[in-house]
Amino acid sequence: MIAWASPSKLAVLGISGSGRKRSYNSALLEAAKQLLPQNTTLEIVDISGLPLYNQDLEHDMPEVVKEFKKKIRGADAILIATPEHNYSITAILKNAIERGNRPPRVTSWSGKPAAIISASTSLRGGARAQLHLRQIMIDLNMYPINSLCYWSRMLKTSSMKSVS
Repeated sequence: MIAWASPSKLAVLGISGSGRKRSYNSALLEAAKQLLPQNTTLEIVDISGLPLYNQDLEHDMPEVVKEFKKKIRGADAILIATPEHNYSITAILKNAIERGNRPPRVTSWSGKPAAIISASTSLRGGARAQLHLRQIMIDLNMYPINSLCYWSRMLKTSSMKSVS
């Protein structure tokens, strides 16, 4: 007979790739909080205030970047809600990825399991960004779920109150 250990707490770090105040993807992360299994937490981090990555300055890391990297390292898993901009991820999400990955010997993403979700007003908005993000995650030695995770088509007339 196998003796199963009691489940420990699972800490998930949520990242919205949108900087918009009324972002569908940020609302999707907030809604995900209501669907968490027992012993799971979802902390949503705001990446819109991270300074732009510049390799010349990576060894003089601002405190906000150190804190962001600490949150990534402390998480058991990563949940990213990404919009799609020009068939790819947004600039602020790419900046956050670089901030978490640099300098090379201080990477924070390596070994993290990850899931990707998207919300959009278009029929397939987010699908191509999810594919591109999955490619990036593999290079970062992350473990993304091996299929399109979730994307939700939001009606342009929908109220954000009903989503969050």
